Amino acid sequence: ALVDVDNKISLDGHTDQTPYGSGARGYSNWELSADRANATRRELVAAGMPDEQIARVMGLASSILLDEQNPRSPSNRRISITILTREAEERLLGARPTTSAQ
Repeated sequence: ALVDVDNKISLDGHTDQTPYGSGARGYSNWELSADRANATRRELVAAGMPDEQIARVMGLASSILLDEQNPRSPSNRRISITILTREAEERLLGARPTTSAQ
């Protein structure tokens, strides 16, 4: 369904607040969330989405919890896929978005 969308998308990976791996000096929730978002990017591209349609791939660790009352809840381990409006795309990319006609 996302392949047919004209707008660019943003992919954000999230984790819960359970420390992952060896913490600050090793593979942490930050790397896990970024890898989660990038794995989603790879799957979307493999399914036919043009790579240039993806505006951003970002790991947010546990900085934006879905279930704030339960920071270690598995529901906080997720991917957010946001279809950007043209205005949001402009703000994110800092320039007017290009179209196929240009």
